[in-house]
Order: sequence, then C-alpha cells, then structure tokens
Amino acid sequence: MDYYGAMEQAQKDSFLPTDLTRDQMLTAIADIGDRLRQSRVRSDERIILHAQRHEFRLRLQRAEQVAQRLLGKSSAPST
Repeated sequence: MDYYGAMEQAQKDSFLPTDLTRDQMLTAIADIGDRLRQSRVRSDERIILHAQRHEFRLRLQRAEQVAQRLLGKSSAPST
C-alpha cells in the first residue's frame, strides 16, 4: 500500500473527533510514535502508522477547535 492509499483508507475509517478523549488520542499518538521508532517495522506498516498518527493529530486539533468554540474562546472576532 502506498502513502496515498493509506491516507485514503485512514480517512474512510475516520471517526468523529469526540469519539475519544483528549488523553486517549494523546496516548494513541505516543504509542504510534513508539512503534515507528522500532527498527523492525516494515515499510508498508510504517506508512499506515504515519497515516494513523496524522489522523489522530487532526482529530485532536478538530476536537480542540470545537471545545474552544463551545467555551467562547474562538480566535475569530465576533461581530
């Protein structure tokens, strides 16, 4: 599987940003980082892990944006 195929698959399998807690997403990102540092990870696994980590980072970012909007801390000026 190539990089773009892995990214497409990760997006198909994506969940709502609130499906996991912030701590669960941070733990998943850290766990994937640990696996990527292992020398015995095959190149195709490495591509998938990178895509998964990227997806978790995007989900975390979206969840934080939603939380900021709900708390009224949006960086956009209100009119």
